[in-house]
Amino acid sequence: MLVFMAERKLRTPQDVNAFLNNPENKKGAAKGSIEDMHPYRAQMIAEQAQRYTPAEMIQAVKTLRDALWQTTSSTIKPQLALENALLKILGTGKKIIFNAFPKKNSALSALSVDKKH
Repeated sequence: MLVFMAERKLRTPQDVNAFLNNPENKKGAAKGSIEDMHPYRAQMIAEQAQRYTPAEMIQAVKTLRDALWQTTSSTIKPQLALENALLKILGTGKKIIFNAFPKKNSALSALSVDKKH
């Protein structure tokens, strides 16, 4: 979302909403693209994205890339690789992670970690 905003010189989540409310900007949008999103949903995602620094976003993408590599180069299950990556990204702090994986034994079923966002 931050890259989308930078490419279009949009500074605030409200700018994203206004951009997507213009029918001209939705013409030819690929299905599943940001341009195809509901404007309010895109605004909410933009607000969430602004909570993180560019360095944090780069590190998160690298962590997810490494998790993908693990699933293709070893026998680790994709769910476990994703859980490990998310735990690494979120670090420690006081932020509630909601039930991302409903299995009772899942590491992310109801985890409280520290994060200052």
